[in-house]
Amino acid sequence: ISQLQATIEDLESNAGNNEEINLIFARIGLLEQKLDRVQNKVKSESEIEKESAEIRAIEEERSQLYASNAELTLDLKALRGQLEKLQKQVAKLQKQNREIVKPYLQRLKRAVNELQQK
Repeated sequence: ISQLQATIEDLESNAGNNEEINLIFARIGLLEQKLDRVQNKVKSESEIEKESAEIRAIEEERSQLYASNAELTLDLKALRGQLEKLQKQVAKLQKQNREIVKPYLQRLKRAVNELQQK
């Protein structure tokens, strides 16, 4: 009987130890979950840093495009000014052709015809 009581006491103490072991495993599980959350946060922060770097690169490229666009706009305005100037010159030359050159050529043609008839 004393041996049976000793065995029961051992089982009870082991049962207590098993509960402690289960409690320890539960705590380890909780710690692992916390560790996973922390690692996910760290990953998220590194992803955020990476995305921030990408955003800065995109913003820089956008700024460069705006600068290029501004330069192109200035060039386009200059080209429009030159085009208007050339259009005025063409109109002036066409007017001179109508008023000066064409009548002169007509007179010259008549003079040549007269000379040919003599």
